[in-house]
Amino acid sequence: MEQTGVEAAAVGLREAVDRLLELDLGLISGADLAGLFAELEAQRRRLESVDHALLVALGERGLAGDFGRTGVGDLLGELVRLAPGEARVRVRAARDLGPRRDLGGVVLGPVFVRVAAAQRDGTISAAHARVIAECLAAIPASLSVEVAGPAEQFLVEQAQHFDPRQVAVIGRRLLVTLDPDGGEPRDEAQHRARGYGIVQRGSGEWVASGRFSDDTAAVWTAILDAVSAPQPAADGLADQRTPAQRRHDAMLELGLRLLRSGELPDAGGVPTTVLLSLHGEDLADATDLGDVGGGDAMVRIGTGATISRLAALRLAEQCELFTTVFDRAGAVLCAGRTRRLASPVQRRVLAARDGGCCFPGCTRPPSWCQAHHVLAWLAGGATDIDNLVLVCGFHHREFERLGWVVRIHNGVPE
Repeated sequence: MEQTGVEAAAVGLREAVDRLLELDLGLISGADLAGLFAELEAQRRRLESVDHALLVALGERGLAGDFGRTGVGDLLGELVRLAPGEARVRVRAARDLGPRRDLGGVVLGPVFVRVAAAQRDGTISAAHARVIAECLAAIPASLSVEVAGPAEQFLVEQAQHFDPRQVAVIGRRLLVTLDPDGGEPRDEAQHRARGYGIVQRGSGEWVASGRFSDDTAAVWTAILDAVSAPQPAADGLADQRTPAQRRHDAMLELGLRLLRSGELPDAGGVPTTVLLSLHGEDLADATDLGDVGGGDAMVRIGTGATISRLAALRLAEQCELFTTVFDRAGAVLCAGRTRRLASPVQRRVLAARDGGCCFPGCTRPPSWCQAHHVLAWLAGGATDIDNLVLVCGFHHREFERLGWVVRIHNGVPE
């Protein structure tokens, strides 16, 4: 298509959307509204095919390099601010459903030609296409040549009657029918599919996802069952956490214990450390962990993601930090390792004095406890025995929030 044709197509699309946006939907009958929505959805699905062709063309032209980007997915972040995960999904879909060329430059059909045709017609969605592609990719290689085409056609037909989740169920049943013995052994399948990750969504929420092998699942269920047991009630303070919340807190407690152990391998040639980057005014405003007023300030960690300042201050009580402080213009004011942790000798003294968690009625041993500053470190509290008490992870998080305070009286915490 010539440049003028490209411009005409883009202008026509924009004008059509403008007309739709100008419609007074309150004057349209219910039947017409339903018909308009169905037609709009069909065109939305057809645009996926345009997207596939465009992404293939961007890759063939090598435009990523012209923009100083490493690939088409990286280029999409530059051009239209797509998140890396979404960019990868769209590039993968274009690889499976967009046009291809052989080594001689001859245009070939898509990898999944029937799926691509149905999407071009607007009869299946991008979610349908992903489900079908995943199912077809799971067909054993020994059967693929013979059954892949009929299986693809069957799933495309089902996708015109069922939603993607239902099509996924149909696909799993199809795989069992095609290969009743299950293909590769369970252990090998789990090993190939294993994975784990923690990602931060646009809202700031952190989400963990992955697939565990049998042995990994057995190890972690045993650990979490032991560490996430409900804490005993004391003076009316019962453990109100849900089982999921207790398991989450157990993961935090286990991580802090591992960081304190000194047994982690070096990262980049230095001991594994929590890296924090914050602005000078945030540090100056911080007085103690109860400073809720400044809780919305964000602190950048070593991966480039952000956490709240209050979360950073909680970590500061228990982790060795490398802190970089910036001014408003982004210049570095200071950088260095900030030691707030009790030394091994101090922890032994605390263990002898406190015997474990100091909260009334708690029986957690010293090895499960954290050294808490009575007067917060950022408020000038020293990392000295007469300013430290042992508190388990649960009570460390909860006692101040519920209005309890701790103090040293005659050298003993109460």
